[in-house]
Amino acid sequence: MFTLHSSETEYYNYGITRTNIANGTIIVIGTKGDMTPDAVNTWASLLVLTMQEWDSKRPIAVIHDLTHPNQGVTPYVRQRTIDVMKQIPDDMIIYNALILPDTFIRRIIDMFTRTPIFQRENFYLRIFGCQRTAQQWLKTQLANK
Repeated sequence: MFTLHSSETEYYNYGITRTNIANGTIIVIGTKGDMTPDAVNTWASLLVLTMQEWDSKRPIAVIHDLTHPNQGVTPYVRQRTIDVMKQIPDDMIIYNALILPDTFIRRIIDMFTRTPIFQRENFYLRIFGCQRTAQQWLKTQLANK
């Protein structure tokens, strides 16, 4: 069972992980870049589960570690991301930090995250090149709430 104050990493199939850092204020979701539908479904289900387990009265801060060299974007990834977006509770405040190397995939994801599904109240997303700057941004956002 995942607890807000545990810093242990949970391991899921397809190289997907979930870790709690910063004294229970930031969740890190990592992948090994497996783009098969089963892996993408596991990733999407974990995101939904994380939202369901979170106290919706508290802002949630998530680092999405997408730095693995096999990371990509497929039509199926896009669709499952949209499915996850549709399951966000209306009253939940979410801060997302995507960690991506400076590659073509980063540019594609940046364009995708500018589409209307991501333009919603209480949903904030930025792309970073490293986890340290992402953590700093998330901590600042949480301190301002």
